[in-house]
Amino acid sequence: MEAHQQGPSSDSASQQSDKETLVLGIDLGTTRVVVTFALDLPGNDVCEIETTRYWLESYRNTDYPSTDLLYVDGKDIPYTGPKVKELLKATNADMGRYFHMWKLLFHDPMDDESITRLQDDLTRRLKDMGKTKYDLLDDLVGVLYKDLLISDDKCRCYIQRRISPRHLENLEIKVVITTPPGRRVLEHEALVTAFERHPIKKGNVFLESETNAMLGGWVIGNRTHKFETGQRYLVVDAGGGTCCLTQFRVVATRPIQFAQEFVSQSILCGSETISEAYQQNVDGKLAADYPNRARTLQKMRYRFDKYCKRDFGYSAFPDGYCDSVTELVVPLHDLQKLFDTPVTKLLNATAAHLNVWAPADFIVMGGGLFENHSKSHIARGAVLAHMNKNFIGRYVAQHSIGIMVRREIDDLMEHHPFFHKLLTSIDADDNVRFLSVEWLIRKGEEVNAKHELSSGTCYDSAREVIFYPDEDDHPRFEDFVVTIDVNPGNDEYTACIEDDNVLQLIDFDGNVIANLNSLTVLKWCPRDILPTLANLEYIPLTQNKGEDAGSKGYKIVKLNWIVQPGLVMKFTIKVYNYGTTRSDGSMDYRTKLLQSTKAPFSKMMVSMGLSNAFDME
Repeated sequence: MEAHQQGPSSDSASQQSDKETLVLGIDLGTTRVVVTFALDLPGNDVCEIETTRYWLESYRNTDYPSTDLLYVDGKDIPYTGPKVKELLKATNADMGRYFHMWKLLFHDPMDDESITRLQDDLTRRLKDMGKTKYDLLDDLVGVLYKDLLISDDKCRCYIQRRISPRHLENLEIKVVITTPPGRRVLEHEALVTAFERHPIKKGNVFLESETNAMLGGWVIGNRTHKFETGQRYLVVDAGGGTCCLTQFRVVATRPIQFAQEFVSQSILCGSETISEAYQQNVDGKLAADYPNRARTLQKMRYRFDKYCKRDFGYSAFPDGYCDSVTELVVPLHDLQKLFDTPVTKLLNATAAHLNVWAPADFIVMGGGLFENHSKSHIARGAVLAHMNKNFIGRYVAQHSIGIMVRREIDDLMEHHPFFHKLLTSIDADDNVRFLSVEWLIRKGEEVNAKHELSSGTCYDSAREVIFYPDEDDHPRFEDFVVTIDVNPGNDEYTACIEDDNVLQLIDFDGNVIANLNSLTVLKWCPRDILPTLANLEYIPLTQNKGEDAGSKGYKIVKLNWIVQPGLVMKFTIKVYNYGTTRSDGSMDYRTKLLQSTKAPFSKMMVSMGLSNAFDME
């Protein structure tokens, strides 16, 4: 049990609501899952972060349960934890329905042949069962929630027993999941979707970088280290499957606060990659007709982990490693390669980092590859990072984020060499406009963690869309967010062109910045946000078109977008209630948090969605 002191300016949910909140921190590792929890009580600056142990059902008698899944014929819910090992000992256990290290299906193999083979094998077996990697994730979450959060007539769930006499149904429950920061945005969204199920409300699932959480776990458990402003810490999290490096700088000490300076992509070099490479090595040597072959290979892997890998090294095996049952030998040269491959990847990544960025004063190492015995530190840090938003006060943007808009053609674009490739259209006032992206943040920029990215700051700088009330008094609009993994440069905006049926972003000099393959789609309706549309500014067409008096006109909706960047972005729309002012004299507005969807880039979809949209002034 650990206690931590929240900073005085924390933005935790408990300070915004009088309702008691339960925060779960979940470290969903490649091989093990660790859960911590804390009660965030109104008015309390100190909370206790507790670690779950010895769960009721699937993980009974196990400190930190595994993520292994075993499906038994006729049952849709898999077995997990120690029950899996019991069933694998049975001769009728189907190894084709056993899934180990399946979390690596959510990672780019990065040209690692052993990982590619593992992914291909897992995918093939899932296809035979009519399942996907997302089904594995959903099934695991179902087991976790059943044991942790859902009581029935026969027994109370684990968390309810731990927090008694409080009742779970009276608490606001939030879930914070740690994840490698380099994973694709799509997979981050899939993770949130899987955990947003009963009894967790939508919007109450959050993601936290594993290295951020690891730093937090180390800080709250450290009683002797003296932190000084300006110190740099390189955090290396090398778990069962992946490794990530992040550098932090101390920006304040009372309370402790860090700035994130650099984040690497996830590197596939965790401790389980050694075991997987061993199993693939002996798989090629074990006779094809060996009795119970699949289970034998799994047991060989268990013995290798116990008698060789956990001593991390080959000095005790000068003649190679020999399995005590099958007597198959891995020669010393191959044994060295098993260990040297992940270590070389890790050392190369660390050296590359240190050659580019400011040197670190300290290196903080954690995870299974480093034989870290405190497996709960990342899950504890996840709770800390969520409850104290000031812990990582600044961060480096990992993506460039922009809003797609239609800008009016200006002299610069009219004489642009790529003018004929611009995606143009005519607006309601007969102005020629072209499709472009206005950037809210660029990759590599350092941003205040509390800072929300906005497309405008007030009514005058708001974006405009129009609708014709005589034709449609219940208008619906679509907007599009662009996310790319490169910095588009310092131009005010980036134009979109079509070249050989490929949609691209170009700078003012005509250089291609990125291809447009997918977008985040935001759908909204003014009637769902504003109390009435009657007050919106109305423009009769007679003012602009010279038509007869009494002709129909259009109404203007003015809005700004607010984006909360992170491992999963959140989008809030701010719509101005024209004609109504607030006490400070500013224009009244209403906000709404929107659900977003991913979609392949389609010129027709964007043209129709932005047909009544103007640019951000």
